[in-house]
Amino acid sequence: MKFNKDKIFNIVVILIFVLVSVMLGLHHEVWADEAQSWLLARDASIYQLLTVYCHAEGHPILWYLVLKPFIYLGLPYSKIFIVSLIINTIGVILFLFKSKFNKIIKILFIFSYFILYQYNIIARSYCLIFLLLVLLAILWEDRHKHLLLFSIIIILMINTEVYLYLFA
Repeated sequence: MKFNKDKIFNIVVILIFVLVSVMLGLHHEVWADEAQSWLLARDASIYQLLTVYCHAEGHPILWYLVLKPFIYLGLPYSKIFIVSLIINTIGVILFLFKSKFNKIIKILFIFSYFILYQYNIIARSYCLIFLLLVLLAILWEDRHKHLLLFSIIIILMINTEVYLYLFA
């Protein structure tokens, strides 16, 4: 694999992003609404989430389904930010390598409040928004060739946050 200056730049930015995110996450006091989704994902079956609980929560089911495997694997509640960090880091990697913005715009965007903290550290379904938007942007030019994949991403967006219904 051949490395050029852009790839090295992207890798350094990703490493700094993850390092800063871990430091912020370790010092973040988990909020009650983060606990609510964690407890629902831990204690309710998928059937119960679909039929009983999610309709009263104000969030579609996708976030609870994302949390379930991490809970099953034993991730402690105090480290819930790791779920958001993994998802957001995938979005950052795709954004850095696939977007056509210049380096300054990429850095300013990635280290902005929403991407670095709100979507990354505060463990809510919002972390899925950035990743799904980046995936839509990547597919946009060839959306007619990849209509099924494009549609699946939009369906996932609808199941991420109620506000995204209008966007999707």
